[in-house]
Amino acid sequence: MKRIFYDPDRLDLVFSTASALLYLSQKFPDEQRYLVPIKTAMLNVNLSPIMEAISEELKEISEDTYFDPNGLTNQNVKYVVLGFYPTNQSEEKEIVKFFDKNVDKICLWVDGGHHWPDNLRSFFKSTSDNIIIDQNKTNLELLSEFGYPVFDEWLAAEKAIIASDMTNHLAARYYQALRVSKSGKVYDLESSYDVLTIASIIEEIIANTENSSLTEMVNIFPAMVEESDRLKELFKDDNPIFTEAKKIGRPVGVLSLDQQSDFIDFKAILDYGKEKFPWLCILEVSFEGESKMYFASKKIPIVEILDSFAKYLKTGEELLRIINSELLNFKE
Repeated sequence: MKRIFYDPDRLDLVFSTASALLYLSQKFPDEQRYLVPIKTAMLNVNLSPIMEAISEELKEISEDTYFDPNGLTNQNVKYVVLGFYPTNQSEEKEIVKFFDKNVDKICLWVDGGHHWPDNLRSFFKSTSDNIIIDQNKTNLELLSEFGYPVFDEWLAAEKAIIASDMTNHLAARYYQALRVSKSGKVYDLESSYDVLTIASIIEEIIANTENSSLTEMVNIFPAMVEESDRLKELFKDDNPIFTEAKKIGRPVGVLSLDQQSDFIDFKAILDYGKEKFPWLCILEVSFEGESKMYFASKKIPIVEILDSFAKYLKTGEELLRIINSELLNFKE
């Protein structure tokens, strides 16, 4: 059994993942091949509940899926690890722990385009020949050096995604499909696991045949952008709870939406609000009788504030008043 670990937030990895699946299917045709979407910070958590939830979700659509909860503890399993790299000391520790625990299972680990701490890169280089780190190359370029199937069209699209160059057809197509898949009813901005869309993209890449579901999402994209752009302009800074904050030059943008469309780019709206109201912006979304608030700030540690107080408060108003107090007392 082979398992391919990839970061689900990195769209450029779809081509490396497709390449790995093709290579493994050709070299080990009788073995199962499964994908494991996981973030660096979660490399050492119990993956079974995550994979089980993904598998159950996809079973409603197809019995044939790249995601399977079985075999995570299988001793006769090998790993291909794509694009994982540390961005802080905590993630460095997670990577070292994952490596130490699975060194005999890792048949290849590649990461291109990112700077690794010298000590960590040296440690891996001296310990294993199966970990290849090169900040001057992309993941696909590294895979090609190991005989993995790589095509010029894939390389061009991978580089375009990394450079946010949407003039490339495939880069634009997959970016738009993924943005639509994150919109509408799935408005949990923290969710990274767009597994169905990622699986559809990978299947399209491997088959080199247009996926009609992806095309449908791409066709929705322009209308979604137009509606989301209209809603962006509706942020207001007149919430009475934040009157004093506004007076001292710390206005808070608030936007309350009753979701009317299945396709609204809430992340883009919140990102826009954060730029316009860097001290704090709040997006409140009501859907099917439930309301959820999202917060973003470039100035105050809003995540830590929410973690400290949110679970102890009964109402949204209580939470807003606590946040207002933190906002007024914050020292730059």
